[in-house]
Formats: sequence, structure tokens, C-alpha cells
Amino acid sequence: MGSEDLKVNVAFSFTKRLKFNERFLKLCESCKNYLNNGGCPRYSLPFRKVLDVNKNYILVGVKMNYLKVYPDRHPYILRSMRHSDWASLKFLNNVLSCIHNVLNGEKTFTFYAGNCRVCRVCTVPINNVCKKPKFRRVSPEAVQIDCEDISKRLFGVPLVWYKAGTGILPEYIVRVSVITSKKPLVGYKKIILKNLKRVKFIWSGIEYDKEVKYVKDQSH
Repeated sequence: MGSEDLKVNVAFSFTKRLKFNERFLKLCESCKNYLNNGGCPRYSLPFRKVLDVNKNYILVGVKMNYLKVYPDRHPYILRSMRHSDWASLKFLNNVLSCIHNVLNGEKTFTFYAGNCRVCRVCTVPINNVCKKPKFRRVSPEAVQIDCEDISKRLFGVPLVWYKAGTGILPEYIVRVSVITSKKPLVGYKKIILKNLKRVKFIWSGIEYDKEVKYVKDQSH
């Protein structure tokens, strides 16, 4: 495999613009976490009010090729897809951790990709009480943020999904998150870019090449 086969594309952008799309809630309804996780609808919807206060955003994304994460296990479709999901989430969390370290001291709220995994058993669907509210994670699509719009703005590509029953994986996977703040954070651009270039992306003992870019937004 060449370096292009093992590459993680990372992009971030500062913006004051978010697009919303209700269709993502419809997509959530087909997921097993729907109504069963504190970071997913319907329990996530109250977090939409965060966006009424925090009107400055950092769009963060990771793009990688599905088929080349585990090319030697390609016949094992579900296993390959699952490992691709885990790898992409891990890499995105690495990126977010790096940015959060740069923003240390700033008051922010982050919408993470995927469902909340802080607790082994989520108590929110049981009694509507979160055991660890300071660490609770809510996904952007769970508050109707248009993740496909973010993917297009960061990488110029739409979101694609695995189609159950086809045995065919999509060409790539994109994971996105949104860091929100009351104050503009664009002044951190250079240090974020510098530090992200130092982040290592390792999965199954293999270090992936990376391409990190800052995408200028029209609102800045």
C-alpha cells in the first residue's frame, strides 16, 4: 500500500454560519441509539439552545477511505465497516483533543460525532438524569445541524453511507464535529494548524499519513 492508501485528511474552519436540516432526525430514527442514548434524539434536542448563545463555530472534520483501512479483510464487510467506523471516530477525537488543548481556558461546547459513550449504561432514557453531565456528548445531527453541508465545506464531497444488504462499502467516510463559543476563536488558527500537524494517527499498529488544511469561510 502506498502513502495515498494510508492517509487521513483533516480540515477545520472558523465560521458564524450553520445550516440546519431536519432530514438528519429522520435518519436518526433508523438507528438503534434513537431514544436509547442521552446524546441522541429526543434527549439531544434541548441542546439546540446552546446555539442560541454560542454563535461562533469551529467546523472540524476527518475524511478517510473506507476500503483501505483493512484492505486485507475486505471480504469481511461488516467487520471492515465497523473497524473503519472505530478508526475514523478515534482519529476525529484525536483532532478534537488537540484543538481543545489549544483552546484551554476558553468556554466552549462541542457537538461530537456519534452517540454518547461516556457511561457503559446510559441512564437518560431510564430516568432522564445524566450521571456525568459535564462529560455528556451530543452529536451535531442530533440537533439538526446539516453535517453534509459541513462535509462539502471542508472536503468538497457529500456524505455517503453503507447500504445494508448490498455488501458494498462506500468509497470514503467523513466524520464531523462542531466546537461552539460565545466569542470568535479565529485567533487560534495558526497554533491549531501547527499542533494538528504534530498529531499522529495510528490504527492497528499502522501510522497513517495525514493532510491537514485550514478552510477559509466566507463569514471570516
